[in-house]
Amino acid sequence: MRKSALYSVMLLMVVFCTAFRADEALAVVKAPHALQGVLDATGWSAERDGDLPLEGEWEFYWNQLLEPNDINDQSSHLNPTYVKVPNEWHGYTIGGKPLSNDGYTTYRLQIKLPPGEIHKHEALYISGIATAYRLWIDGSYATSNGTVGNSKDSMIPRNYAKIVTFTPDKQQIELVLQVSNFVQRKGGLWSSIRLGSEQQISYERDKKVTVEASLAASLAIMGFYHLVIFLLRRKDMSPLFLGTLCLVIAIRTLFVGEALAIRLFPGISWEWGTKLEYLGVLLGIALVVALVNSQYPGEMNRNMCKIAVWVSVSCAFVVLITSAGLYTRMMLAFQLWILLIFGYVAFVYVLALLRRKEAAGFNCVALLLFIAAAVNDTLYYNHTVSTGDSFPLGLVGALFIQSFVLSRKFSRSFKQVEKLSRELAVINETLEEKIKERTVQLRQSVANLQKANNELSQLETSRRHLLSGISHELGTPLTSIQGYVNGMKDGVIDPGNPKYLNLIYEKTVYLDRIIGDLMELSKLEARQMAFHFEPLPAEDYFRHIYEKYEPELRSNGQQFEWDGLQSAEESLKNDGRIVIFSGDPLRMEQVVSNLLTNARKFTSAGGTIRIDLLFEHEPGTITLRVSDTGEGIADEDLPFIFDRFYRGKGSKERRAVGTGLGLAIAKEIIEAHGGTIGVESKPGQGSAFFFKLRAYCEKFGGSGERM
Repeated sequence: MRKSALYSVMLLMVVFCTAFRADEALAVVKAPHALQGVLDATGWSAERDGDLPLEGEWEFYWNQLLEPNDINDQSSHLNPTYVKVPNEWHGYTIGGKPLSNDGYTTYRLQIKLPPGEIHKHEALYISGIATAYRLWIDGSYATSNGTVGNSKDSMIPRNYAKIVTFTPDKQQIELVLQVSNFVQRKGGLWSSIRLGSEQQISYERDKKVTVEASLAASLAIMGFYHLVIFLLRRKDMSPLFLGTLCLVIAIRTLFVGEALAIRLFPGISWEWGTKLEYLGVLLGIALVVALVNSQYPGEMNRNMCKIAVWVSVSCAFVVLITSAGLYTRMMLAFQLWILLIFGYVAFVYVLALLRRKEAAGFNCVALLLFIAAAVNDTLYYNHTVSTGDSFPLGLVGALFIQSFVLSRKFSRSFKQVEKLSRELAVINETLEEKIKERTVQLRQSVANLQKANNELSQLETSRRHLLSGISHELGTPLTSIQGYVNGMKDGVIDPGNPKYLNLIYEKTVYLDRIIGDLMELSKLEARQMAFHFEPLPAEDYFRHIYEKYEPELRSNGQQFEWDGLQSAEESLKNDGRIVIFSGDPLRMEQVVSNLLTNARKFTSAGGTIRIDLLFEHEPGTITLRVSDTGEGIADEDLPFIFDRFYRGKGSKERRAVGTGLGLAIAKEIIEAHGGTIGVESKPGQGSAFFFKLRAYCEKFGGSGERM
């Protein structure tokens, strides 16, 4: 209910401001306009109608810097062009060709005042002339801004609002205005000169100065306030971005409108004043993006945030190192970039609102005010509307809402502290019960430690058995080799007998395999083996391994079958998604090869070896099964099947002989991939070895749906 009320108030403020501007625009439309260099204001009254915009058709002398005597000299035979004011030069055409915004000219306007305005103190308010001018009133020099010249080197740019007072002694007055511009994108008299009583014009100017000074001071206070909050609690970056944003806009406010900074520090050049105006907008955009990202990191794309900030900062750097003649002509590109950023920020806020994130509704209202002010300024500086610079006003409204959000956040934090205090009091009251619970937990921990100690003891026993097994496994082939060699030395065996030489060679190969497998297994257990993980498409990868080993297995007379990826999610087959897992391609092939070799050893000719691949969306795993129709594994052997050198009972009678390390190595590789490995078997019914790995779905050529 409170939110709805706040939104209604904000919307009413926007509607009110819009209506106010519309009334102001209508008032401007009703004012008299100049025709062919003459403005008939005899029906106008300063006291009744307010100030008068000097708009309409002015005399225009392009590429001529004329003084009143030059224009009024009958022998000069000057032929003026009539142009509509206000407007930039590129909006005019002479001889069918548009003018450039670089150049110089002379304007002239004759004003017919009502008889009641004669001998009264009148004033002109001059705010928007690019970028240097000199003014005469009734043939007398009145004022200037900068230095007018007919080239870039001869002119000095200067452009800030001025009031020129005069007292007309006749009903018709003449204004002659020289203007030159060679330094920025717009040239000419692009904002209306306003005529009114001295008191009226001074009041309007003082009101603008007061508003702009108040806005700048308010923004500065808000900025320093939020920076202090950040210094007190640096974990939250939002106050830093918000405070810096306030200070940046406060500085910009001093260089637009009445240009208060120029009045306070006249030594600031026009070039630096313009740079600070542009920098305020571009750096402000970067800070807005950073602020929104700190508020809703889950809704704003991290890469988009980086791109927006870096592009804005890069544009600001371009403004900093180049002249106004270059970067002011990039105004349209800057404005399009700003609108794009605001569109994305609006998307983030709406997304946060839909997800019911904290204060998303208030931020949407703040953004509405911010965007309304930004759009108004974009239209105003492109001369589409004459509402004036309202960006600081919109920002103050947005910051007011941000302050409200921050206050509400502090209030909730205080309530949370009170809640925790009450809970702590309850905990203190039940401390004795908690101590009893902790005692039980400690006893359980002691029991767990005792169990772990027993397991360590069992592990030590297992290692001793392992050393004994290694001695036996290495000693057996070595003893055979020594026997054959001694027989050759004693003459019992012919040294060149191919049969015994082949037996010795086979024993050395077997011995080499045992040593190699032991070294590899030791590295795996010590986590010293290097793995090169990469995303692998499950079905394509394992099918490739099947096709690689298929000829070898079929040559032994065994049937070798492949069943592609199976999943309970039917849409996986239809919407172009594939299953991806992370693995080392060489090591994973080693695991599958060991399982296939093991199946081949214990499967007779005519038997079947089969590979099945299954994907489970929940909890996001793939399972690969290597099954065979061999003799199977006894139940008492299953718990030890992945131990070193374990071959099961009756292995001496089997045809197949191995090192007994292949399954142990496979187990270590799978566990290094974060997976599990197991076996299912019944004597006489074959065996099925399987392993499970983490996996996720990914659209072909797109981003993954991580599990």
